[in-house]
Amino acid sequence: MRQIFILLLAFILIKCSNKIEDLEKFKLLPSVQKLEFSNDLSNLNFENIKFAYSVNNNELPIRFDFTNHIKNNTQSKSSIDYHINSNLDLNQEGYKLNILKNKISIEAKDQAGLFYAFITLDQLIEDSKDQNTNLPIVNIIDYPLLEFRPIHIDIKHHLEKKSYYFSLIDDLAKQKINGIIVEFEDKLKYELRPEVASPDALPIEWWLELSEYANSRNIKINPLVQGLGHASFILKHKKNKHLRDVSNSDWAFNPLNPETYDLQFDLYLDAIKATPFGKYLHIGGDEVHLLKREGKSELELNLIWLNKVCQFAEKHNRI
Repeated sequence: MRQIFILLLAFILIKCSNKIEDLEKFKLLPSVQKLEFSNDLSNLNFENIKFAYSVNNNELPIRFDFTNHIKNNTQSKSSIDYHINSNLDLNQEGYKLNILKNKISIEAKDQAGLFYAFITLDQLIEDSKDQNTNLPIVNIIDYPLLEFRPIHIDIKHHLEKKSYYFSLIDDLAKQKINGIIVEFEDKLKYELRPEVASPDALPIEWWLELSEYANSRNIKINPLVQGLGHASFILKHKKNKHLRDVSNSDWAFNPLNPETYDLQFDLYLDAIKATPFGKYLHIGGDEVHLLKREGKSELELNLIWLNKVCQFAEKHNRI
């Protein structure tokens, strides 16, 4: 009987402990710039973090999983105080997140910073729920070291279900990815050059919907349309064969034919239309071996093409 009592007492003491030795069980991905913690646990957990309050009436950002249930309320009823401060001495997309004994404080540089602060909080709440413990008392300062943090999605050989791409964007946002380079090839239903689109190509309207969904999660979709070389998806079509650099190969354009640029720029225009929030235009241009023409070297021919497409990008506010 005495042994049972000792075991029961030990169990109660462990359950009631408000101390932690380290944050090993609380994982943040990606890791934050600065994290300080005491050994104390807060009084906050998944069940009692229900409401938030903004001191300057900012709207709650899009939230995921373990913070999705949180709603705005009065300050007295809220566990979270948050606001945007454009004068905060941090990089763009930065934030400060402090978990106190009975309150969570979030100060963000901008809307993106607020979005990422709640993603960090979501990860902490998930870990605390998994361990059946309260949130640790921590001070976090975070901001990105890289302004542009993209991934490359290559869809030229395979398309997933449409719903997959929306789910993928949510997963990328949770990892604080803020850009996508989508290699369209023939999977964009080009309106200006319809012969280039494959039968399963997705219309511009659908790409617009995906771009807007991504932008609301601080992800900018940018187009990659191969040019000069890797052009088989364009030059295999009968009506475009006269633009080939080598008549029996659909690999590369002739960079001295003005019609090359008429076609190339039409594809760019549709790609830009489908990705209105993008900052960049990926033009390809790699793995090209050209015939020497009009006394110009292969390098000179490459640079003629490169200069023309870069001028087009600048004219249309893309980098």
